[in-house]
Amino acid sequence: MEPIATPRRIWLTLLSSCGAAALLGVGAVVLGVYGRGAVEGDTSPLFPAVARGVEGLNGWSVVFLVLAGFIPGTFGKAHPLLIGLATMALLPIMSLADIVVDQTSHNLLPFEWAIYGVLTVPGILGALLGRRLKRSLSTDHT
Repeated sequence: MEPIATPRRIWLTLLSSCGAAALLGVGAVVLGVYGRGAVEGDTSPLFPAVARGVEGLNGWSVVFLVLAGFIPGTFGKAHPLLIGLATMALLPIMSLADIVVDQTSHNLLPFEWAIYGVLTVPGILGALLGRRLKRSLSTDHT
């Protein structure tokens, strides 16, 4: 028998699933360019590794973003759409922090955020795949 879902438990569930997805999403962007040599993008005063990842987005970045949604989608309890959106949630926050420090950075901010919006799609797909796997494994054991 499952415990009763209290508002506090619901918030903790959402925060843990979406928080993990957000951290994995930043990791996915950074790891996507790892080992590619020199990549332009040290323009960020606070987050140069993330800037290099954004500037050098490639197929590996997309694969890692799918995994960033898949893992919390499989093990978390938040809705897959929220998990997928969370995979890119920290990047706009990081860009705002950069702007506070250096107003000349992120001069194409609306386009940058639009790209972040598009890049939530792999995370959403990964979360949906993870949720599907979780459901298929739970129905096989009952």
